[in-house]
Parts: sequence; structure tokens; C-alpha cells
Amino acid sequence: MDNNWLVAKASVIGNSHITEKLPCQDSHGYKFFSEENFGVAVVSDGAGSAVFSDLGSSKVVEQALKKFSNLIKTEKLYEAAPEEIIWKEKSIHVFKEIFAELQKFAEEEKINYKELAATAIVVAIMPYGIIATHIGDGRAGYLNDKGEWFSCITPYKGELANETVFITSDFWEKDNLDQFIESRIIQDSVSAFTLLTDGCENVCFELNKFNSETQLYERLNNPYSGFFNHNIGVLKSLHNTGLTEEEINSMWANFLKSGLESFANEPDDKTLVLAIKINNEKENQKINITENAE
Repeated sequence: MDNNWLVAKASVIGNSHITEKLPCQDSHGYKFFSEENFGVAVVSDGAGSAVFSDLGSSKVVEQALKKFSNLIKTEKLYEAAPEEIIWKEKSIHVFKEIFAELQKFAEEEKINYKELAATAIVVAIMPYGIIATHIGDGRAGYLNDKGEWFSCITPYKGELANETVFITSDFWEKDNLDQFIESRIIQDSVSAFTLLTDGCENVCFELNKFNSETQLYERLNNPYSGFFNHNIGVLKSLHNTGLTEEEINSMWANFLKSGLESFANEPDDKTLVLAIKINNEKENQKINITENAE
């Protein structure tokens, strides 16, 4: 693996925030480390009820990129997949450090740290696959070299509608942190991966399926291949025309704003990161890039 990744990324404000004159409360970031041969992507969704969650999500992304990258370098996690228990322990430790940074920032700004409430999704792309960890909701998934899409996190959903947890939530003293912080190791050949906030999930993921036997809806967590495969083809075409990363990201932001009716009508903020391996010749054979998103 090397730095032959095309990464389209953007965060755009949702309709409800425009109406209520609120800032975009989503943030994202990505960085590739050529010498060690790994990349880290982070997405954060600020809580709509928290006054300064736009600052919180921005700080979460900044600190997660810094601290998880340093962890991977220090522990040389890019060389071989760690044991799952080790990755869980280290992920929890780093998230605790990020929480402490938020508390420190809140104290300096003389605000309540609860007003910085935000989720966090971290996906690191490695030569052997993906290591992922997260707090709260949102989605993440990947495409392998067989053309199969899989999720790589399970969003935290509470008993009430739209209920989730944030990095500032009151769970740090609990014994069952695994319930709130999920960490996964995926050893597979990765051709593409994605991270998104829940403002995009109705378009990008299959979320529910009706079971005719039970007459109930089943909760799903499947990346929608029709959407992603089509956009992989589009992004590759844009890349091949010689557009810069900044130009592609600008077009990507416009796509999230109004490229689909569902996006145009979405009340919530929208963040979508889609990273594509652009030197994998087999990828074009496995993906039908003419498949259109429904």
C-alpha cells in the first residue's frame, strides 16, 4: 500500500441549521503518513442541543487525528494488526485523553464542557486492512477487492429516537465502556472506505428491511453499493480529467448540498468521506461503475 488514495470529503450545513441560523456542527479530517504507510480519517457530529458543539466536533477531529496517528506510530500498529483487546484498550485510553482536552478547552473558554458534545468515528487504513473505533452514531464501511461492501462500525442507538452518546457523555466511570466505545480490526484487502454522519445515512446505507414472516422491520447497517459504486466511478472520472483535490472536494460539497433530492431536503448537517484506491486495476473489474444510485 502507498499513498495512491483519492479522498473526497466535505461537511455541509443542513436545512434546519440554515433556518435556525446555526453553524454547521459536523467536522471531518484525513491525513496520510507516507513514511509509515497508513492513513487516518475522522468524522464528528456535534450534538444539535449543545450550544458549542461546532467547536466540540472541530476539536474532536483535530485531537483524534493527532492522538490516534501518534498512537499508531508509537506502537507501530501499521506493521501488523494488534490483538483486538489491545486495540480496544488503547482506543479507550486515547478517547479519554481527547475528553480531557475538551474539558481543558472548556475551562479556558469558561463554558460548560457538555456544550462541546460531539460524536467521533476514527478509521485508519493499514497495509493489512482497517482498524476502526467510535463513540456515538454515524456510519462507516469499506469495499474489498472482491467488490463486496461491509460496515465497519455499529452506531450507538439508544432506546429513544435519535438518542446516542457523545464523547462528553457520563459513561467514563462505568465498568462497561465497551457498550459505548466500539473498536474493530478488519483484516481484508480494502479498495475503498467511507465515513459519514447520520445526515447522510438515509441515502448511503440500507437501514431497515421488512420481514414478511414477523411483520416487523429489521434494523440493517449495510453500505448501499448502488450509491457508492456509482460515485466511485464519478470520482475516478473527475480525477482522470486532472482536477485538483480542492476542486473535487468543492464539487463533492455541492453534491452533498443538492446533488440528490434527499440531500437537498435533509434537515441535518451532512458529512461524507469517500476514499478510493486509484491504482488497483482489479477494482474497475469488480465494480460496475455505470450502476446508478437509486
